[in-house]
Amino acid sequence: MEHYRDRFNAGEAYPTFIPYADNEIADSIFIAYYAMYYSTTHLAQNALTLGETIHTILELETTHIYRPF
Repeated sequence: MEHYRDRFNAGEAYPTFIPYADNEIADSIFIAYYAMYYSTTHLAQNALTLGETIHTILELETTHIYRPF
């Protein structure tokens, strides 16, 4: 996707994602859709990681083996 985005930003002609349609607007929509999907999946993954970290910290603070430094 980065290769196609770089070529699109450089103003070069890029091959269509749908072989039977020569519509650059449709290609731009597909690029935007996949970029949004990529961003959304990374946001969800980072939110889960943050939640796990907060859960671990709270769990450590409420057990008797936790020792503050």
